[in-house]
Amino acid sequence: MRIVFATKFLSGIAGGAERSLIRLAGGMNARGHEVSIINYDKRPDPPYYPVPPDVPVVSLHPKAEAYARCVDPIADAAGRTKPDPGTVRPGPRRAKRWLRQIELKISPLRRLTAAVRSRAVTDRVADYLAAERPDVVVAFLPHMAFEVSRAAARLPRIPSVLALRNTPEFDFAEPEDDPARAVKSRTVRDALHRFDRLTVLVPDYAELLPATLRSRTVCIPNDVPVADYARIQAIPLAERPRTIAFVGRLVDYKRPRSLIAAFALVAAAHPGWNLVFYGEGPERPAMEADIKRHGLEDRVKLSGTTTSIDQAYAQAQIFCLPSLYEGFPRALSEAMASGLACLGHSDCVGVRHLLDGGAGRLVAPDLRSTGLGAALDDLMADGASRHALARAATERIAQYQPEMVFDRWESLFSELTAQAVPGRFGSVRSGAVSRYRSQQSETG
Repeated sequence: MRIVFATKFLSGIAGGAERSLIRLAGGMNARGHEVSIINYDKRPDPPYYPVPPDVPVVSLHPKAEAYARCVDPIADAAGRTKPDPGTVRPGPRRAKRWLRQIELKISPLRRLTAAVRSRAVTDRVADYLAAERPDVVVAFLPHMAFEVSRAAARLPRIPSVLALRNTPEFDFAEPEDDPARAVKSRTVRDALHRFDRLTVLVPDYAELLPATLRSRTVCIPNDVPVADYARIQAIPLAERPRTIAFVGRLVDYKRPRSLIAAFALVAAAHPGWNLVFYGEGPERPAMEADIKRHGLEDRVKLSGTTTSIDQAYAQAQIFCLPSLYEGFPRALSEAMASGLACLGHSDCVGVRHLLDGGAGRLVAPDLRSTGLGAALDDLMADGASRHALARAATERIAQYQPEMVFDRWESLFSELTAQAVPGRFGSVRSGAVSRYRSQQSETG
């Protein structure tokens, strides 16, 4: 089969969803399928995670090739530098905010403006699909779902799949203080019916989708390469540093600041323990201020991103992910495979799905993080509890072996291609085939 995966951005992003995409693409490629990944990165820097050499990554952005040729990394194709964000006048931003609020209230206007804004991307996706003629196209994450759904609709012979990578509560959230995100969420939701299949990571997520879509929704979890962590799992917890690890983006919905607050409540009772964060994000300045305020500069470390994440697990005994929203948290699953004692908040469906039933410690969230602090206090004080949770975690996560997960994806693709209606592919705009063929040969 020829399979195309589409995601809006991939260059340099160290996210769990991006890692899952690259693993899935590599898994399908290893099974003999012809796989490619398309994105819309203006600056086609390499993906953060290594991509198999036989899987081309193609940016459809019209300036991608020009950016690749630029000597100055902040110059655009015309040689102009980008404006300093501090010099942008607030007037246009207020106008855009007002327009987004109008779009939320008037559905026909929202659909029209979305079609206009996405026309260039949709055209280029349609060109690529018509040129490559894949058997199936997968929109990985909702960011490019609207464009992929409209492009695939022009080419009725190509089945389309939308892979949702978080809980629908997060993917389709419409925050009142962020009209732009609310409009994007509503726009993607408007496009769901165009896909032949939707995939979710946890069975409970299907119940959060509209009833009309549930019959075409399939649950396929992330794969967890347990064998890759066997070496770490073999290291006894007692021989690892007394460290609590957090791995993920430093964003508000992952609640990293609540972990600092919880650790601050019990740190004095456990002087031999430290807390280490791996990841970057907009919460970092506030976290640095929290660490300083609690006087924990010598106990809490913000290590940034790392390309050796397995070493992060090898250097810890406890893993904590206090997120509000997670799909099927890859960092947590890897920590479980590495034999760490894991804990998180019970109000996060993705975390609860992995840790429920004794595979980890689940704590009800509270404003002062006292519950999380008490759970950390118990685990830091009780080595037997840490060992018991670590053992239960490794047993639970073993059911998500890559072969089982890739079998499900392959079965879904085979089912869709068998049901595809034979017909003509859509027309290709002038130069589309040669342009994308050339770009693929350069990236290969």
